[in-house]
Formats: sequence, C-alpha cells, structure tokens
Amino acid sequence: MTPKPNSAYLIGASGVIRFRAHWANDERGLRTALTAVAAGRAPERDRSRAMVGPLLRAVGHLPAVVQFAGGQVERDIWLAATPLAVLGRISRLFRWLLKDRRGPAAAALTVAIVGVAL
Repeated sequence: MTPKPNSAYLIGASGVIRFRAHWANDERGLRTALTAVAAGRAPERDRSRAMVGPLLRAVGHLPAVVQFAGGQVERDIWLAATPLAVLGRISRLFRWLLKDRRGPAAAALTVAIVGVAL
C-alpha cells in the first residue's frame, strides 16, 4: 500500500466488490474488511468512511511527489488544493519523522498556531 490517493477495492471470489476505500493507505479499514472476507463473513461496511487520517498520512509524502512531478504539478496543487499545499510545505519541518507521521504533525502545528493567533 502506498500513500497516494488511489482507491482500493477488495473483490470477492465471485467478482463482486466486497469493500472499497477511497484511499489505498486506509490500512485499518482494508485489514478489517479482508479479515472478515477471509473468514467467510461480509465486512461490517461496504466502504471506508476514513478520509482525514489517510489524507494526513499522505501529506508527508506530498513534497517528494511534487518534486518528482515538477513545477506544473506544484502550481496545480496550490491552485486546486491550497490547504493541502500548505500542509505539505509545513510537513517538511518534520523530516525526522516517518513520512506517514509528518502530515498529522503539520496539522497539529497549524492548529496550534491558529489557536495562539486567535
């Protein structure tokens, strides 16, 4: 699994989609669904509702992805998803953390700064 915003699908032996996750790095949701299907049970849910956690885990990977993709991608992110671009930039302050933990740290720092400013 990677932190990119790809969807993940768990497909049963009959070819029917048993579970879907908007983010492929929703490990908890995918693991729970896979465990249920492997045990012959239907997953509790047919789709993941996780958004914030997987998104924040992906943020720490954003600077490297943008650097690899080039300047146009960076401009596009700033135009289309400014808060995400800001968090990506702030996540670079936490280079000592694993990339999956940089986004939550960036979000916490942002909330703290806004809280102090208010």
